[in-house]
Amino acid sequence: MRTRLHHLLVGLAVLASPAPAETISHPDELLDFAAVERGYSEDLRFFSFFSNGGAVLSADGKGIARAAHSIWQDTGKSSLIIVGHADDLGSEAFNLELGMRRAVQTFDLLKGSGGDIRRIAVVSGGEVNSLVPTTGVLQEAHNRRVEIFVSDDDWQDMEVTWLELATPGQEDRAILEKVLGESQVDAEMVSARIVDPDAGTTLIVYQSAGRCFAGCFTGILREGEEGWARALRGPRGSDVELSRSSPLELAYWTLQEDRYCRSTLDVQGTTLDVKSPSLCVIHRTAFVPAHRALVGTWSSGDCTSSASVSLREDGAARWYGLAAEWDLVDGQLFVTRNDDLVVEMVVSEIKLDSFVGRDGDQVQTFRDCSFQR
Repeated sequence: MRTRLHHLLVGLAVLASPAPAETISHPDELLDFAAVERGYSEDLRFFSFFSNGGAVLSADGKGIARAAHSIWQDTGKSSLIIVGHADDLGSEAFNLELGMRRAVQTFDLLKGSGGDIRRIAVVSGGEVNSLVPTTGVLQEAHNRRVEIFVSDDDWQDMEVTWLELATPGQEDRAILEKVLGESQVDAEMVSARIVDPDAGTTLIVYQSAGRCFAGCFTGILREGEEGWARALRGPRGSDVELSRSSPLELAYWTLQEDRYCRSTLDVQGTTLDVKSPSLCVIHRTAFVPAHRALVGTWSSGDCTSSASVSLREDGAARWYGLAAEWDLVDGQLFVTRNDDLVVEMVVSEIKLDSFVGRDGDQVQTFRDCSFQR
């Protein structure tokens, strides 16, 4: 049985009758690709396998991944969706992270191979949805895999409901000062109160600065029987998604190199728990906030250090060779150089490899230097 299964899976693809294209409107729907039963309804599904605990693609795995990418480009289908899986040795959290590392390895191999990488999604299925059921300590190598779907499902216009944070009102500010200490609640702190009446849950989500750059973290206070207490200090440089209001579901999105990754937040029970990332997309994807999409090195010229602009996630910048800091407010890029000169530029048309900047009457197209090397 194993030999037959091995030949079936390593033979590049499982073919099925074409499934009708769907419009994916919510991030959770992309996670459905981690389910085996969903995958078998897709047109094309490719497999590669990994050693126990490993996340390095074999030569065969690289060939399979490249074949999937080539067919994706040749067929003109909407999406390439890479799903990493693990067996059930180790903890659930470890296997979720391991599945993501396997999927990211495949993404990193393919992202320079052509095509619009904004249409590549990276998903971790962790240890769920085993390809081959196992019992006890005996593990099946086919469960340690990456599956690559060539799909017509379109998720480029997926809507993400970002939690809107604003200057806290008098009541919430007093609560924040009492729990965190007055010195920790500065003028730049922003927050939002979330109430799930059905579950009896009341939270205050706060960030130490609106743009949430370096040193900024996302925290959560929770109201309990004994009053308000800090329930979570979340990841730095994160944006908060209000996935569902009742029952309450939240998610953190963080920038990891050139990937923008989603970690779900379990708000059930008395404790809050941030899970490992289960979904990543390129940080220039349409729904990603502009202050994340602008991270990179740009130039309207030849990409030398004196002719380029480097915007880092932590808010630091190099502006034509000079050290600076940057912020983006309502589509306006503010760059403060070390000589206190402030550059203001209206930003528009952010694409995978370029954006347009308008400074008064001067309009320039800045191109991502990583695409010009």
